[in-house]
Order: sequence, then C-alpha cells, then structure tokens
Amino acid sequence: EALRQIEARMQQTATKGHEMSDQLAAASDRIKQAFGAIGIGVGFAEVVSKMKEMISSSIELGVEIGHLSQQTGISAENLSVLKYAAAETGIGFDTLTKGFKKLSIEVDGAVNGSATAEKGFSRLGISAADLRAKGNDMYGIMGLIADKFKEMPDGITKSAIASEIFGARMGSQLIPLLNQGSEALVRMRTEAESLGIVLDEKGVQKMEEMHQSTVKLQGALQGLGLELSSDLSPALQDIATGLSTAIIKMKEWLGLNGKSPADQSHQA
Repeated sequence: EALRQIEARMQQTATKGHEMSDQLAAASDRIKQAFGAIGIGVGFAEVVSKMKEMISSSIELGVEIGHLSQQTGISAENLSVLKYAAAETGIGFDTLTKGFKKLSIEVDGAVNGSATAEKGFSRLGISAADLRAKGNDMYGIMGLIADKFKEMPDGITKSAIASEIFGARMGSQLIPLLNQGSEALVRMRTEAESLGIVLDEKGVQKMEEMHQSTVKLQGALQGLGLELSSDLSPALQDIATGLSTAIIKMKEWLGLNGKSPADQSHQA
C-alpha cells in the first residue's frame, strides 16, 4: 500500500513537472515573439553577451561626463579630454576635474578685476588680458599655464603657484602634467579625438537617452520575470509538496525502526 501511494505521488509530481515544462516553453515562445516584434532575431543574445560590457561602460562614461559638466560648468569636450589625460598621466580624474573647476573660478575672477585671483597668474607672467584673449577656451588657458610651468624649476614657488590656481590639494598633484607644457596637452587632445572618445553635448545627450532606455528595458524585463514567477508559482509549489510527501512516504516505507527493505522482506 505504501509503495502504491509513493508511485501515485511520484506520478502526480511528474505530471506537474510536465505542466511546468509546458509553461516554460510557452514563456520562451512569448519572449521570442516579443523580441521578434521589435526586429531582433536569433543570435541577439550572443551579440549582447559580447558587447554588453563595452556598451555599458560607454553609457556610464557619457552619463558621468554629462553630470560632471552640469556640476562643474566644464564642457563635455574638455571633460572627455581630461579623462584621457588623467588615464595617461596617472592623475586621478576627480583631482583633475576639481583642479580644472578651480582654474575656471580663478580665471573668471582675474578677468573681472579680482586682485586675489589675478595674483597667481601674475606670478607666472600671465595678465588678465592674456586670459581674456583665450575667451572661454579653458583648455587653451591650461596650456598657457603649462608652458609657464615647463619653464620654471621645480620647488616651493612652483607648488605655491599651482595651489593658488588649482587648489591647495589639487595643484601639487597636477604639476607632473603641467610640466609637460601645452604641446603635451594638445597631443593628448588630438589622440583623444582620433580615438573617438571626445564627447560633445549631443554625444552626452545620446548616452543619457540610451541610459534611460536601458533602465526602462531592465524594468520591463523585471516585470516579465515577476509575471512568469507568478504564473509558475502554483506548479512549483505543487512539485515541492509532491516531493516532500514522497520523501515522507519513502521514510515510512523504510520503517521508523531503522530496518532496511531487505530485513523487512526476511521477516515477511
């Protein structure tokens, strides 16, 4: 009798397993139809698997550049070049960005008559007129400063001037880059542009739009997963219950006194 109960329970479990398999197949078909409706054919998963990291990092970079541009007032183009310069020189991008932001504040003060802001530039032999001549080209102004630093000997004076213009903490860290002069800064910009990693405002906007689309897609897939889990939940619960009952019946059949099936057959 116990064996018949176990067999019946296992048959019910197998039936539920087939039902779940059918539901999974139906869910798979629904997913394929959904991708097919938007023109994504076979092989999409393989392509996404290989390109996911590259696309994700590109989107993250665009969003990061966009946010920093809004926070610091530095153009997306200049931030893109600074990102490359930071990677090449080993200077932290955060340090370079903060230093560039401090520079923009000092330049604004100097061209508008602030004696305090003008002090650091005058020690380099750079006048307010020289700064005005560069207009809003902050990267060009940095090149102008770099040429002056390249001519100066390393020491306390150079560190003090760097701190005045770029900030107390950032200035000294930027000296190795500034010591290379404007030629190195121009080279880095040219290299970054040739590599296609300089983002303009339109490029940043596209990356932000892709980021928003990715978030929406992730939300849609998560919603699909929740829906499928809800649909499959009854079958999974029945299977779990069936297996638990079968195991209990098996234990009962083996006997709670520890006797094996062979012992029980000898007793019979």
